[in-house]
Amino acid sequence: MNKLGFVGYQSILELDYVILETSGQISVVPKAEEKAVTIKDMQLKPVYNGYTRPIIMDGIIIESNLKELGYDDNWLSAQLKKYKLEVKNTLLFTVDELGNVYCQERGETK
Repeated sequence: MNKLGFVGYQSILELDYVILETSGQISVVPKAEEKAVTIKDMQLKPVYNGYTRPIIMDGIIIESNLKELGYDDNWLSAQLKKYKLEVKNTLLFTVDELGNVYCQERGETK
């Protein structure tokens, strides 16, 4: 019973089935009301951000990724200025297909 906490359930009352596999692993099937809510259950439409590409890694610009997303050095310079970064001090700078930027300076998150 104490292994149930490892599969995300605290009580056997939350489960329809508990199966002890031949390997010794425990598989569970939760009761319908105990299952995690999904985006589909809530009838929401998820936002697709697309593939995130690294633009700067460890102070090095990856020009091919910059060009693939349709950006140029001027755009990158403006973004770096916005976040008060320099290329050489940037650990990671990524952009997804919607243009969302994530950047991390060495030792900090911005």
